[in-house]
Amino acid sequence: MQSRVDRFRPVVRLSRRVFAPLERLARLAGVTSSEAAESILREMFEGEMGPAAAVPPPATVPPPATPPASVIPISRARDFRPAPQLLRRQAAELRARAQRAREKAAATCAMSLQVREKALRLRRTSAVLG
Repeated sequence: MQSRVDRFRPVVRLSRRVFAPLERLARLAGVTSSEAAESILREMFEGEMGPAAAVPPPATVPPPATPPASVIPISRARDFRPAPQLLRRQAAELRARAQRAREKAAATCAMSLQVREKALRLRRTSAVLG
């Protein structure tokens, strides 16, 4: 299947919508399509199309006042080691969480024991009544 893009140059591909007016312009000027495109592009890039099309030159950036930082190669970089106070704080938080979990487990065990005893009492009273 033929594509809808005509090959103009190996690096420039134009659709039929763009290529048709370029061919008409080239015929009116009495030049080839490639010469017309080159002249249009040359005028655009040289700034001959007016001040609106002219691009200001890039601003110059002064060099930094400080020298660039030296880079430590990854093979020689040390592993991250948190501060001892941070480790102590994290350990204390973990101990507190463990203590709360133990207290909650003990409370759950006590409550389940009470529920079992109540269930046994209900069974005995229902057996007596039934």
